[in-house]
Amino acid sequence: MTGAVAALPSWGPCCCLGSMWRAILFLGAPLLVIGSVPGSGQPKGTERAVGDLLDRLLPGARSHFSLRLTSNCPGPVEAPCYHLADEGEQVVVTATGASELSAAVGFYLREYCNMTIGWLRGGGNYIFMPLTWPKVGVQVVRRRSVPWSYMMNVCTHSYSLVWYDWPAWEQLIDWMALSGINNVLAMTGQEEVQYKV
Repeated sequence: MTGAVAALPSWGPCCCLGSMWRAILFLGAPLLVIGSVPGSGQPKGTERAVGDLLDRLLPGARSHFSLRLTSNCPGPVEAPCYHLADEGEQVVVTATGASELSAAVGFYLREYCNMTIGWLRGGGNYIFMPLTWPKVGVQVVRRRSVPWSYMMNVCTHSYSLVWYDWPAWEQLIDWMALSGINNVLAMTGQEEVQYKV
């Protein structure tokens, strides 16, 4: 079974002010600024960042997953991708970057466990610790059809999320990571990032 992780539509106006954005850029960097570029040859990000995300979302669930980074997924096409398979009682999640790894975990939780991972303002989450974790069965390989999945736009810096505190931002960042978003369009603070890069 193969498919593509396509670019997601913007879900409405949202972004932040300068100081909060800088905090998100530097504290959320392991999950947001780790987009994989096709043909890069090296996995981007870390398994630990995705494991930490799992600990925040579903404490105790990390042990059910074997998170692995690789330079490529099974098959002839070289593109950012993830691979889901069973190994004993664990779900093996292999991906070319932490962005794809977190998207794969989100895919598994939504499609196999029937969970909802949503925005706080859009209804929130329906997550739970399953009594038995569903098996993947037939291995799943999904590849990005485009290297970047964007969210937000450049003029929403103080519309919807201006009053978000850090826990709300962290939940939104986790949602973006689990949804495969690897590029947030927000201009505030960009000069600082460009200077440091």
